[in-house]
Amino acid sequence: LTDRTPPSTPDPRFTTAEITDRTAVERLCAGVDTVIHLAGNPSPEATWAELMGPNVEGVHTLYEAAASAG
Repeated sequence: LTDRTPPSTPDPRFTTAEITDRTAVERLCAGVDTVIHLAGNPSPEATWAELMGPNVEGVHTLYEAAASAG
């Protein structure tokens, strides 16, 4: 379980990471069989700048990391 902000209650299963951080995402993809990406911004009112990180760069980063991990 990963998010950009830590949970209010500590959880040893949790990792803090940014979806656009290639090194962190590669580490998270290592040794897993499935990745579910929910980091996108779904807001229809979002600006391109707000969408670029999670919806474009983040998807690309995750795709590359998952492909590298096999």
